[in-house]
Amino acid sequence: KRTWVIPNAVNQQFFDVVRAPTHHPHVICVAGVTDWKNPLFLAEAGDGLHEKFPDAEVHFIGACDPKHPYGRAFLEAIARRPWCFHHAHCPPEELIKQMTKATCAVLPSRQENFGLALAEALAAGIPAVGARVGGIPDVVRDGKTGFLFDLESPADLADKLVAIHSDPGLAARFSREAKADAQLRFSSQA
Repeated sequence: KRTWVIPNAVNQQFFDVVRAPTHHPHVICVAGVTDWKNPLFLAEAGDGLHEKFPDAEVHFIGACDPKHPYGRAFLEAIARRPWCFHHAHCPPEELIKQMTKATCAVLPSRQENFGLALAEALAAGIPAVGARVGGIPDVVRDGKTGFLFDLESPADLADKLVAIHSDPGLAARFSREAKADAQLRFSSQA
C-alpha cells in the first residue's frame, strides 16, 4: 500500500504578496486566541526578542473571547507588553498588509494538523517559525525556510527569533527558500 500526502493548496493572493519588511522585527502570529493555538507562549518568548530589539513588534491576528479565561489572560499579558498588538477582526486586505511588513511568522500551537497560516506565510516569502508538533514540521523546513522550536522552552523560540532578526542574510535566504518551497508544494499547480 502507498500513502500519498496532499497538502492544502494556498490561495494565490498569498503568493502575490509584495513584501516590504520593516527595518525592525515585525513578527506576525495568525491564529485564534485559544489554549491550543498558544499565543501566550509567543508573548512570553517575545520578551527575549524585545530585550535584544527594543523596537520589535509582535502582531497577533485572530479572534479572542475576552470572557474565556485564556482570552482574558492573553489580553492581560499583551497589555503589559506595549510592543504586542492584537488585531481581533482582520479583513483579508489587513492581513495582506500585515504580511507585507512581516519579518517572520510564528505559530506556537500545542497541536496542529497542518499549519495553513505558516504555508500562507511561506507563499508570501515570509520566514516561518513553528512549534515542533503535529503537521508543522511538514510545512516548515527547519533551517531552510525558517525554524522549528520546542514547546517546553520559550527561550528556544526567543533564540530563533533573535537569530532571524540578527542575521539579514539568513532572513533573506529563508525568504527566498520559503517562496520557492511553497510554490513547489502549496500552489494550486503543485
